[in-house]
Amino acid sequence: MRQAERTDGVVARHPSKRSLGTVDPKLHRPTVRKGIVPRRTLLARLRSSRETPIVAIVAGPGYGKTSLLAQWAKADRRPFAWVSIDDRDNDLAILLSYVAAALDRIEPVDAQAVDALTSEGASIDGTVIPRLGGAMARMRGPFVLALDDLHLIDNAECRLAIAALARHIPAGSQLAIADRDEAPLPVARLRAKGEVLEIGAADLAMKEDEARSLFERCGLDLREADVATLTRRTEGWPVGLYLAALALEEGSSLDASVDGFAGDDRIVADYLWLEFLSRLSEDELDFLTRTSVLERMSGALCDAALDGRGSAGRLGSLERSNLFLVPLDQHREWYRYHHLFRDLLRSQLTSRDPDEATRVLRRAASWCEAHELPEMAVGYLQAAGDEDGTARLVSRLGQLPTYFGERISTLHRWIQWFETRGLVERYPPIAVLGAFVMALVGQPATADRWGEAAERGAWDRQPSGGSAEIDGGIALLRAFLCRDGPEQMKADAEAALKLLSVESPWRSSALYLLATSDLLIGEVDGADLMFSDVVELANGEGRDVLASLAYAQRSLIAIGRGRWAEAADLADDAQASVQGGNLEDHVMSALTYAARARVAAHRGDIAGARLALAKAHRLRPRLTYALAGYAVRTLLELARSHVAMADPAGARVVMREVADLLHRRPHVGVLRSEYSELLAHLAAIREGAPGASTMTAAELRLLPYLPTHLTFREIGHQLNVSPHTVKTQAISIYRRLAVTSRADAVLVARSLGLLD
Repeated sequence: MRQAERTDGVVARHPSKRSLGTVDPKLHRPTVRKGIVPRRTLLARLRSSRETPIVAIVAGPGYGKTSLLAQWAKADRRPFAWVSIDDRDNDLAILLSYVAAALDRIEPVDAQAVDALTSEGASIDGTVIPRLGGAMARMRGPFVLALDDLHLIDNAECRLAIAALARHIPAGSQLAIADRDEAPLPVARLRAKGEVLEIGAADLAMKEDEARSLFERCGLDLREADVATLTRRTEGWPVGLYLAALALEEGSSLDASVDGFAGDDRIVADYLWLEFLSRLSEDELDFLTRTSVLERMSGALCDAALDGRGSAGRLGSLERSNLFLVPLDQHREWYRYHHLFRDLLRSQLTSRDPDEATRVLRRAASWCEAHELPEMAVGYLQAAGDEDGTARLVSRLGQLPTYFGERISTLHRWIQWFETRGLVERYPPIAVLGAFVMALVGQPATADRWGEAAERGAWDRQPSGGSAEIDGGIALLRAFLCRDGPEQMKADAEAALKLLSVESPWRSSALYLLATSDLLIGEVDGADLMFSDVVELANGEGRDVLASLAYAQRSLIAIGRGRWAEAADLADDAQASVQGGNLEDHVMSALTYAARARVAAHRGDIAGARLALAKAHRLRPRLTYALAGYAVRTLLELARSHVAMADPAGARVVMREVADLLHRRPHVGVLRSEYSELLAHLAAIREGAPGASTMTAAELRLLPYLPTHLTFREIGHQLNVSPHTVKTQAISIYRRLAVTSRADAVLVARSLGLLD
């Protein structure tokens, strides 16, 4: 018969042997508090892992490791042998005594195992572990041995003993560990054999629905957008979300509190200092604060940025300790800090030594540029406030096919940085680039303003190529914007070709614009020959945007001559260039889609024509007067496709947009007479029923926002229009798509190819 004594909270099993000396509260699993957010997805993974002997839950503080274990223990029918580890358990005999005592609470542990634990000089590997393992194997039913807060064990012998004990877990039972650091297990081998379920910080991070539940349980009724913002800023860190709830309760303005919540918030900062930073050495803290200005980190980059050595080892050590370091690749070469942690560290560095932050950023930028990471280099130069360096690098990158093709949004972001700092006129090459970019993203007024700034800006730092290169860029821009008709466009394009150096990457663009001016004047044969030359140059330079444009122009010229087979081949070539350059969402691909729609409609391929038209219509909001000649030509071809498909209503909507463009830019050569002829043709056709093809540019601009979580008020803020305008446009979209709700509108628009 088993006997037990209880004295001052200490339990002694087998009194004939030395007491195991176990403190009872350490063996109680925590209760699941009322109001805790249930982790249903993770619990489902744990329930389905019964045949996996090891469960390793490894993440930093505040990720809810203990809470998850407690929820699992409550939901699982198997008994849990629970040990809450503390600093005193770094004695092997004490640690294993607690393990034995926890198991003993489920079933009496064999006295021989206890004897081994309490015997002086007993061999851990040869005696203690085998006997404790044998005791587990003889237990009548499956169980879970949970070791919580295992990071408090830093004794190497203890950690090795846990790894050894893991090998003795019987079938149907599991060893579950919660650890902040790298698990003391041969994880790679266990992973290869399918013997470990790993749950890390990414798994424990809360999703928006869980975050919403947490806020509701804290008595906060937040908008969907606010929940999304806080989930993104905390990266789903559970305690970060809870701290955000506390901060919001203290804040006088909910909107201001949500917008301003960051890692340097007092409540968050206090927690991070207590749980993380107060335990670090001065050297470790210095490394963290100085590298906090880096968006991404590698050993080599940190060495260069800090002008030191050994950073790779430091990063590896920080990751193993789960100090809010997130690996970005499987090779563990690149990392980043958790957003809130980085916020706090950066605020510390800025207040302590702002000049050091600038020095680190400049060295990081130099390293990134030398190692072909130009976007990172631009970011660090901007963060360092290096305006000259940023202008130099952005102007160089803006001439590369990759950036002026599929990376136009990146260029747009960089250009906006100069505008917000009032630097529009200081750097003419940037002003030229900015005018091009603003025209391409559908901001015509801003494009005009940048173009005017380029012409009057004072340049006192000559780039390679001298002032002639700058003057050539300005002439090219004038030709591109085509404000004064095709004859002046031709003169500007010819001037650009004379001024630009032979090595300039803009020469092929100048030739394309020269060909376009001939086309607008009515010199079709000469334009066709030049477009052929542009194709050859663009393909040789890797300029897929120019190649697709030239192919599409030649396809439409072939259509005008009745050469439909040739037109189809050229349209296919244009499409290949669009796909090869990842240019599906580039405004200059609209002409390719227009050519393909014309060819498909002529063939009777209605489905193909509709698909091409849908892709073109998605780009229609960006066909503004900044691209007058191109925009009018593209829209006229779209209208012709609608006419060919017996959809005059769709054609009329497009023609109204052409009329608006011609009002702003009347000098577009032969396109004006083409507009008049097509308008007369439409007048003789009976009005068609409204449908998806009759959406206005404003409605098409709104459409991509409908699948988002944003309210009409928030969408209006994004589009700079009133909530009433958004609501009116949305109702019009519903009517055109024959639906009655936002959700149904999204479904139908996706089926038509108007949304991804």
